[in-house]
Amino acid sequence: MVQVTTTIPAVPPAQLGYWSGVLARLRRDPVSMICAGVLALLILSAVFAPWLGLADPIRAA
Repeated sequence: MVQVTTTIPAVPPAQLGYWSGVLARLRRDPVSMICAGVLALLILSAVFAPWLGLADPIRAA
């Protein structure tokens, strides 16, 4: 009887992409997370600025 053996090639572990590594390093740095929070606050205030400014400064006088 002939014995046939097959070998399965080893699959390398999944590699993280470049941006995944960048985000992982940024999440470990508390100063960068604070800066990201401030930046997000500025962007959100710019997006919702028409609804945040409730009083008209010209008509208030």
